Amino acid sequence: MLHKFVDLSMPLSNSTKVYPGDPLFSRIEKPAYDTAGFLDSQVSFGLHTATHIDAPKHFIAGGKPIDAYGLERFSCKGVLVKVVGEQVISKEKFFTHDINRGDAVLIHADHTNKERFSDYFQTNPVLSKEAAEYLSGRRPSIVGIDSFSPDNPPFEAHKVLLAADVLIVENLCNLAALEGKQFKLYVFPLKIAGAEAAPCRAVAEVF
Repeated sequence: MLHKFVDLSMPLSNSTKVYPGDPLFSRIEKPAYDTAGFLDSQVSFGLHTATHIDAPKHFIAGGKPIDAYGLERFSCKGVLVKVVGEQVISKEKFFTHDINRGDAVLIHADHTNKERFSDYFQTNPVLSKEAAEYLSGRRPSIVGIDSFSPDNPPFEAHKVLLAADVLIVENLCNLAALEGKQFKLYVFPLKIAGAEAAPCRAVAEVF
C-alpha cells in the first residue's frame, strides 16, 4: 500500500517573514565555478524562523535543549484539531478528539495562509491557558500550529506546554490536506547543541 507524504513546512527564503525583532533570513550565494568548480552559499537566520520546534529551554530556566531528545520524540501519531475562525482556542475544542500520550496534536487554524499580509503578526489565533493545561494533561509529545505562535505575550500557553515537556512546532502549513485523514507526523530538527529551538522539515505520512 502506497502512503502519501504531505509537506507541512514553510519555505526559507530572503522573503520569509520573521517575528518582529528577530533577524531576517539571508542566503548569499558565493559562486566559484570558474575557480573551484562549484557554488557555495552562506545562510543566516534566527532559530525561530519559519517551521521550527521549541524545546523547554526556550521559556523554562534549566529546561532541556532540543538536542536532549531522542529521535522517537519527533515521529508521532497525528491528531488534527480544526479551529479555523476561532480567535481564542478553548479547551472544549479538544474534548471530542482522542489525544493520547506521545501523540502529535496539530491545531489547524489556517493562519499561515495570511503570511503574505501585513497583519500576520497582529491577528493570530491564541491557545487559551486552560486549553494548554488540558493538552499538557493528555501528555502529547508535540503540539503544533499553522501560525507563528500558539499565543502572545505573556506566552502562557508556551510556558504551560514546555513546563510539561510538550514540544511546540510553529509555522506549519498545508494542514487542510490532513482533514479526515489518519497520519503520522515527522518533524526532525537540526541537531544544534544546547539550543532552545531548531528548524525542522515537517512532513505528514497519510495512511
